[in-house]
Amino acid sequence: MSDTGHAPLAFGIVAFAREVVAGWLSGFALISINCAQGRAGIRRRSM
Repeated sequence: MSDTGHAPLAFGIVAFAREVVAGWLSGFALISINCAQGRAGIRRRSM
């Protein structure tokens, strides 16, 4: 009885954690790409 009650909750937590991690990773990738482009632009300006 307790297994059937906790299974959906655990599944929801895992799904939520996956979405959070996926969003964080995608955001981190975008930030790193923007930083890399910004550094390249600074190098071009200084040269």
